[in-house]
Amino acid sequence: MVPIRIDVEKDGRRIHEAFCWDVQEPYFTPEAFAVLLCEDLSLPQPFQHEVADSIRKQLRRHERYRPMVPQCLKTLEIDNIAFKDRFVWDINNRRNSPEAFAWT
Repeated sequence: MVPIRIDVEKDGRRIHEAFCWDVQEPYFTPEAFAVLLCEDLSLPQPFQHEVADSIRKQLRRHERYRPMVPQCLKTLEIDNIAFKDRFVWDINNRRNSPEAFAWT
């Protein structure tokens, strides 16, 4: 998920939105999103290009700073008669030891 901020002003009208973009989604393009957003907000068609362009730029910026290994943080739940906990475990961190964690 990539945080996206849209802040476009055109012809005296302004759109300011923030949302998360799923980069794994293969079918929903920035252009398709821009069309739907502008329809929902009753904005004229010239906004569509500006919105889509803003999304594409932010996605390109995100790709440059993305780590080489995909983020693999998983939420684990341990449910036992005497113990229930929830935590985030980074499976890419080789220093993480399930045994050491369980011991502590």
